[in-house]
Amino acid sequence: MPMENLEDGPLSTSLAQRIAADCANLAARLAFESVTPTTPLVLACQGFKTTYDTTLRRAFAGSRVNARCHAKTTPVQVGP
Repeated sequence: MPMENLEDGPLSTSLAQRIAADCANLAARLAFESVTPTTPLVLACQGFKTTYDTTLRRAFAGSRVNARCHAKTTPVQVGP
């Protein structure tokens, strides 16, 4: 989440964290409410990511969800 933009100016870390958490909770509720046990995980996750990106952009102009994993993370392969 950006720490400032031209429209709103500086944004404190605690406010950025609260906005990000609120948006994540809303995105999870919206994206996962229609998910069933047979829904492919990739579709559920993509739905969450897209919804999260949309809610962040509405909450604070210029924010975005990075699709790349941190270099220190270990990818998890689902399935055989």
